[in-house]
Amino acid sequence: MQNIFGCNIFGDQPQSTRQRLLSAGTWIALYSCRPVRIKSITEGYTGWAILMVELGNVLILTSDEDFRWQATRGPVGRECRAKVLRESGEAVLSVLEDDIDVVVLDADGKELKSLITTVRIIEKCRPRIPVVLVTSNKSILNGAEILKENIFYFVIKPANPEELGEVVFRAIKKKHHLEKI
Repeated sequence: MQNIFGCNIFGDQPQSTRQRLLSAGTWIALYSCRPVRIKSITEGYTGWAILMVELGNVLILTSDEDFRWQATRGPVGRECRAKVLRESGEAVLSVLEDDIDVVVLDADGKELKSLITTVRIIEKCRPRIPVVLVTSNKSILNGAEILKENIFYFVIKPANPEELGEVVFRAIKKKHHLEKI
């Protein structure tokens, strides 16, 4: 699995210090230069720990079952905590309530005005959350209205899960870089 790391970060420190340094839910930066959130820890002898990590929280807004399956079975589903919703209103509430790192919006089946409104609300509520737009309709990318919006990246369907994963990972890295500033 790609999301398992072994590292000797504890040394000879007592158990109480180890628990303070590293616990589930803590963000750390590993040698991969990507910030990761710890899912679980299995501590071995001599201070070694096996970390199950996740790269971030991804909100996927889609009503397309095929895309939902592709997105959650690829790298995004393996290395991130993915939450899939169907309604724009639920997505906006989730962005407000949860610790979301990236929003992936499926533009198919949605009116342009509804899509733009959703993007603007997300941007107003949480301006540092990158939005990735996925569509099979290439003409939507030619519309001046959608290009004015703060979209991190556009992905054309059928989306390659590996490409979507790379885009999402870059967006997470960008968000965490902006939070440091």
